[in-house]
Amino acid sequence: GSTPSSTPAEPLRRRRTLRRVLIGLAACFVVLGLVLVGAAWYLQDHLVGQVDRVDDAFAGLETRPAPAQGEGLNILLMGTDRRSDEPTTGDDAKAPTWLPGEQRTDSLMVLHIDSDRQHATLVSIPRDSWVTVPGHGENKINAAFSFAGPSLAVETVEELTDLRIDHLAIIDWDGFEALTDELGGVTIDVPRTVRDSARGK
Repeated sequence: GSTPSSTPAEPLRRRRTLRRVLIGLAACFVVLGLVLVGAAWYLQDHLVGQVDRVDDAFAGLETRPAPAQGEGLNILLMGTDRRSDEPTTGDDAKAPTWLPGEQRTDSLMVLHIDSDRQHATLVSIPRDSWVTVPGHGENKINAAFSFAGPSLAVETVEELTDLRIDHLAIIDWDGFEALTDELGGVTIDVPRTVRDSARGK
């Protein structure tokens, strides 16, 4: 006589095991996807969402240099000398970033980020550089921002450097102070009391 074999049950067990593995993998991918979506939302809401946009930064710019090669980026960094009683940049900003004739760019730098996102180059443009400011003739480069705000500053730098500016960042003293505090701050030891007669402090 023949002995009953368990062979027919083995493929069924293997199919069930395979199904459980596939379901487990699918669940892992779903969880991973939810984590990635959550992380993207967090970055957008808590980091990018806190950045104030300068909507008209590139308004009216018609003749512009060619874009950087590959996926390289050029970012114009500007530090203004706006003497406002209320911050113009940073978390506590209440005053406009730019008002005609109210501020110049004391710091002016072009940051180039390579396509590989592994290398960057930073070039500072002296604020007193005597250049052609479109529509305003020869003048110091830091006057462009004062004349017509971010868009004229971008146009002036592009004509000077023949580099296409892709993004820009603007900060005043209050914003710089807030940024420094976020990075841990800097301890300054002043050996004696000083006063600012212009501000009565």
